[in-house]
Amino acid sequence: MTATIQSNLIDETLAGPFGALPLADFLHRHGKRWEGRDLPQNVKKKPSGQCFRNAWELSLRHGLPYCEGYGWDCKLGALPFYHAWNLCPKSGRVIDATWAVSKEALYLGVELTSKQLMRIIDLTGCFEVLQGGRSSALELVEQVLDQKPVSVE
Repeated sequence: MTATIQSNLIDETLAGPFGALPLADFLHRHGKRWEGRDLPQNVKKKPSGQCFRNAWELSLRHGLPYCEGYGWDCKLGALPFYHAWNLCPKSGRVIDATWAVSKEALYLGVELTSKQLMRIIDLTGCFEVLQGGRSSALELVEQVLDQKPVSVE
């Protein structure tokens, strides 16, 4: 399956029943797309099922940009997964320490610096910064992305 076909399918999936959800709208406004790449040799594979923690650790320990949104590899399933990954700060390429087959994957998500990530985690106490599309979490991320002051209630 070509990257273009996968890209069209992820758009159709998010435009369908998911399109009415706040997270799909948020990613439409703020999200970026990436194509998967092989895991760099200097990055070790991390435990499956812990993508948020894996990406969080790589971001805070090594300064890699953190991304969260949807990832899709048709070998892993028929629909996109709510997922987290990192980027190489020099090339902007995907570093996905959770999926070993990431070179076939497509990603749609929001990119955060380590500083932005830490600010959100300090305020929420959650590894998942978008929290599955909870409106208050999306508003917080939007404020941090726009570098607006965040009120703590």
